Amino acid sequence: MRKYFFIIMALCFCFNSYAHKDKQRLETHGNIKTACKATFHYSVFEKVIAIGILSEKLAKELNFKDTLLIEVRKPHSENFENDSYQFDVNNSAYQFIFESYYESLYKADGMAIRIQAKDINITDVLKLVEYAILNKKKLDKMQLTEKIYDYFDNTFLGKYKYIPKEELAKIWNNQSDLITKIINEKIPLSVEDESGLGIYWQNNNFIFGRNYRKGEIDNKTLLIPNYYYFTSKGSSGLIFLNNTQFYHMGYYQNLFIENAEPINLPVFIDSELFNKLIFYNSRQLFLLLIDKKKVISDFENCQ
Repeated sequence: MRKYFFIIMALCFCFNSYAHKDKQRLETHGNIKTACKATFHYSVFEKVIAIGILSEKLAKELNFKDTLLIEVRKPHSENFENDSYQFDVNNSAYQFIFESYYESLYKADGMAIRIQAKDINITDVLKLVEYAILNKKKLDKMQLTEKIYDYFDNTFLGKYKYIPKEELAKIWNNQSDLITKIINEKIPLSVEDESGLGIYWQNNNFIFGRNYRKGEIDNKTLLIPNYYYFTSKGSSGLIFLNNTQFYHMGYYQNLFIENAEPINLPVFIDSELFNKLIFYNSRQLFLLLIDKKKVISDFENCQ
């Protein structure tokens, strides 16, 4: 009977498909503006929060008072391979959030760092911020220009500048004493929820902890260098490193789970009962047997 109960639930979830618009978030930290856009609330949003907070501290240390926009867009396709980093020396207007990928529709005083990438590294972006502040006159000369044409009819769409990979590597490989100093500060990325679970970042690690505000690290605290997607409900949290590996954060312990089959993200938690967690995506229901660290998903698929 219980088996059929879960199958019925699975079918209900499958027929309830959900439409969505891209998520975007704009913030201002002193003279630093940040903008982030992605299909769902992936970890890039938390990363941009940390980048904005730390870039403001970096700007103060370097006595930089102009406006700087850091704009990040995560492409829709997971097969996207052409990560693009750009210095826009004389324009801090938002561009990606208006779906204008090649040329700015508006102008605003200041400069911008524009990024289109599947994933970003907080410290690497901070190094770009430091480099841009210290070397503004060199930025245009180091970039290349590419023209973009429509795939089907070869219509000219526009052009954009980008930082060559070898120049990016030089910036990222540079050791900065100033950045090493500021990343030691613990940055809160989310408000602790009703169960006390919050996300922080410090010294190239994400910290998932309950009641961690006092800095206590125990078996309820998880330190990881990167993650892809996080969702929580009640006392349970799921932290995905990719679509097959994730952590289950319970109130008393954290468990690492590796699933044989990829799980389409994002997922959302429905409920947890008797060491079993029910979660789902737009087409499928999953049952996590917590004690066995096993995911069951062999329900009938919706067509």
